[in-house]
Amino acid sequence: MLSQSYERDCRDSNWRRLVDPAPVGLNVTVFASVKLATHDSAATSAFRTQIQKLTEVLECYVLLGSTDVLLKIVVPDIRYYEDFFYNRLSQLSSVREITSSVVMSDVKIAPALPLDIVK
Repeated sequence: MLSQSYERDCRDSNWRRLVDPAPVGLNVTVFASVKLATHDSAATSAFRTQIQKLTEVLECYVLLGSTDVLLKIVVPDIRYYEDFFYNRLSQLSSVREITSSVVMSDVKIAPALPLDIVK
């Protein structure tokens, strides 16, 4: 059991605990590559606000290159993702195209930053 002060310190400093999603019923991880319809500041700001409200989205990265945004999504099963995809994610304003990749297995999930490479 973690102490209350440790829990508070973790929250205050943006620490994260690694939790295996499968035992809690989140059996499917999807990486969704999103292309936006427009890149003006109002549209991208609205997209960022909308993404914050989707609890299935664990991580969101804005990228340079052919993909504008990469999302890490966890859901209970593929049927849930299908519903999420069609009825929520693809309905966000300024989304032009989504390409989904479903994770088959985890090869490496590092529990810590590689601080040994920092000078």
